[in-house]
Amino acid sequence: MDRPDTGRKPFWQSGATVIMAPMVTVALLLCAAYSVDEAYLCARAAEQQNNADAAAIAGAIVLPDSNVASVLQRSRLVLSRNQRAQGFSSMEDQVVEVGAWDSVNHVFAPMEMRDRQNRPFAVRVRATRKNVPLFFARLMGTPTADIQREAISVGSRACRGIWGLNGISVPGHIKVDGYDSTRRDYDSKRPGRGDLCSGRGIDTIGVFDISGDVMTGLGYSVHEGGVVRVPSGVTATSLSGIDAPVLDLDLIPSLANKGHLSLTGQQTVLLDPSNTLFESIAIRDGATARIDAPSTVYILGDLDAAGHGFVNTARDPANLTIIVLGKNVSLGATSDFYGTLIAPNAHIVLSGTHDFFGMVIGKTVEVRGDIDFHIDASLSAHDLIKPPMPVLVE
Repeated sequence: MDRPDTGRKPFWQSGATVIMAPMVTVALLLCAAYSVDEAYLCARAAEQQNNADAAAIAGAIVLPDSNVASVLQRSRLVLSRNQRAQGFSSMEDQVVEVGAWDSVNHVFAPMEMRDRQNRPFAVRVRATRKNVPLFFARLMGTPTADIQREAISVGSRACRGIWGLNGISVPGHIKVDGYDSTRRDYDSKRPGRGDLCSGRGIDTIGVFDISGDVMTGLGYSVHEGGVVRVPSGVTATSLSGIDAPVLDLDLIPSLANKGHLSLTGQQTVLLDPSNTLFESIAIRDGATARIDAPSTVYILGDLDAAGHGFVNTARDPANLTIIVLGKNVSLGATSDFYGTLIAPNAHIVLSGTHDFFGMVIGKTVEVRGDIDFHIDASLSAHDLIKPPMPVLVE
């Protein structure tokens, strides 16, 4: 059945199509213009991010061994070279700073160049390119745009001090300073730097007096008497902490195992010079293990040293190295300790009121009592744990 002729034209034959066509064309052109300019800006922004990343890493690489001015100069040099390669130069717009990085709250705290009390361990770079020309956006009154990208990299120096690979707790009093026994004896009036370092966090309750850096793993902090404190360096870039150092144990099979050494009462034993192997050592009451010559003591099991403990008659930390492969170490002697204590698999408990001259490496370290640590910077065991490679954190 045919429909009656109403005299009206179908909509596709009306003049509305003529009116809509230019509008659609303009909208499509605007979308195309936006897409072209947006793609161009994204490419330039990626260049600026690469510039910032490269400059921050370059500064962090030299940060542990250079002064602040050298670090800033290194970062700016990398920025300048990259800018020239990209066809522009505007160093006056670039910002390079050194400071500390709070890896828990993700906050960068800049330090002044004249700040002598704190050691920076982070570099922040803000790479800026102003007046980037646009194409179609200029037709709408926006001829240029500014691009800024930021990067932060951390790079700490090597720790020289007390090491708790998976954490340190201080329910007692701890004081840490340092000296170099190859240059002079320890002088309390002229103490040097001594560090307190953990592959994870550090928890303290008692008195906390550290003359050097307090370093934690990335993502961890220092809890000092319930107050969260930003560390002055990082030791690890992973939440898993620090891997145990690789020790040279090839000598152990050739040593005669002297079994379990247990000293009580007023007993005194003179440890053999050179290398000695024990299954375990226990020193109690007023007993003494005496060292008169350079000695390295290997202990397959645990160490429990109370009484007078290990008495290094030369008072030279280089003369005594104790390597414990067991899981428990307790050092609570009344005599001052001179030497290196390495127990990468053990929970080390240090107690008493004696002074400790040398260095410590343990899986975890707990400091009780009232102990002053004087870190000997000359000891080779400091090189067992390397500082982390610089890493971008933001």
